[in-house]
Amino acid sequence: MTGQDTPARVSATHIDMRWIVAGGDVIGQVINLPRPLPTALFSLPRPPARLAGRVAELEALLAELAPPTGDDTDTGSSPVGDTSAGVVVSAVAGMGGVGKTALVLAAGAIASYKEWFCAELYVDLRGYTPGQEALSAEAALDVLLRQMGVDAQEIPAEAGERASFYRSALAALSRADARNRPVLVVADNARSAAQVRPLLPGTGGHRLLSTTRGGLHALAGARHVDLDVLDSADSLALLAFALTAAHPQDARADDEAGLGRLAGVCGHLPLALEITAAQLARKPLLSPDTLSERLEKAVSRVDKIKDHGTDVERTRVLRAVFDTSLDQLTPEEVRVFLLVAAAPGPTTSTTAAAVLTGLDPDEAEEVLEELQAAHLLTQPATARWGAHDLLTDHVTTHPHPPKDRPQAMARLLDHYTATTSAADQHVRALPGQEVPGEFPDREAALEWLDAERATLVAAALAAPALGHPRAAVSLPLAMAYYLNHRRSFEDLEKVSASAQKAAHAVGDAHREASAWNNL
Repeated sequence: MTGQDTPARVSATHIDMRWIVAGGDVIGQVINLPRPLPTALFSLPRPPARLAGRVAELEALLAELAPPTGDDTDTGSSPVGDTSAGVVVSAVAGMGGVGKTALVLAAGAIASYKEWFCAELYVDLRGYTPGQEALSAEAALDVLLRQMGVDAQEIPAEAGERASFYRSALAALSRADARNRPVLVVADNARSAAQVRPLLPGTGGHRLLSTTRGGLHALAGARHVDLDVLDSADSLALLAFALTAAHPQDARADDEAGLGRLAGVCGHLPLALEITAAQLARKPLLSPDTLSERLEKAVSRVDKIKDHGTDVERTRVLRAVFDTSLDQLTPEEVRVFLLVAAAPGPTTSTTAAAVLTGLDPDEAEEVLEELQAAHLLTQPATARWGAHDLLTDHVTTHPHPPKDRPQAMARLLDHYTATTSAADQHVRALPGQEVPGEFPDREAALEWLDAERATLVAAALAAPALGHPRAAVSLPLAMAYYLNHRRSFEDLEKVSASAQKAAHAVGDAHREASAWNNL
């Protein structure tokens, strides 16, 4: 050991070590003790402000969610965590845009208010998101286990073991609850029963709600709720509520004939009605009849298309509604929407959206909020933005994409690559080692990586098609240590395989070898 400035002071009883520093190599493993693991035991997204219609369907779901006693006012003594109680699985099915997620979240919000569950977990299985692979059952289990606060190092890599561990974790949550309440799991946008089956909880009275377009009839014992479009009265109520919520004295809310015609043009489809209602709310002088005429002309212009086997006519209506809604936006709002909705990943942060659009963060946030008010973007979490998969599908085929789209996507990928590299250096750093200033500490870097992981994986896989060979190699390599650290082996394999191909394509043998090494 060597002294600095002031030598160590030695007395008969002790040595003053304050001025002593270690020199040479440290022999042994350096362990960074983490903070306590965060949990997200109540992770359901915000429910809709108002659920139009669906009274019978909502009551049916609540009946399935309620404690076995049927007494929804007794939250202290119902034996809902009794291990003899069976698991109830409910599958809500219907075409895209019919309001499946809204119904499930409304039911979840009521159950939360009544305190029926000790935890409410949520995972988007992304079964219908254009340009993205559906979430595998293993990845979905990983999401749910992390919400329960399970350390990544403890999550089994093998699929069957992970499912068993998940069921044990649910049971442990219920046992730890003072009232032994069960857990509610919501699996949104399931494409197949194979995605959902490993998520089935064990015994203990747990509940699983899932949404799907095609039905989950292969799930034995599942209770099925099929949604169709709204009836005329509920469609009219949805439009009127949206108008009075924005302008309490809006006389158009009393125009039953005009709103009825508009609802009919929208095919009584909730997503189309919500977007159309937002157009009316943004344009106080726009009459329902005028908007109906615009929509009718737009429908006649839309070519017949297919949308995952759903009704062609309703799909044409949705495309017409999207096009008409874009016509009501400013050119800058249109540009931002077309860029953000086409960005890789399930969601985009406000910071990333600002980089993508080239706007100041405050300006970007203002535009994003306007797009949310227009029901074109959603905000599933604070400072994160997404779009309905039907809107994303429409954006990818839009005939007039922004002229600066290639440059915008390049900026976004550069941002992801640089920030991931900085976070990677923090995660790898030994105590006292210099690190970039983007993050205050290792924990902050890990928090950012955890929040962005799904988006970063999607960006890494999209980089080759977006014409960014450098990011196609650098971003996956920058993520590799983190993904291995979090035991996200499925994502690690996908991005590393993509990086290997990209590096080979540009003749970068060194980084191709690095990618191979990560496989």
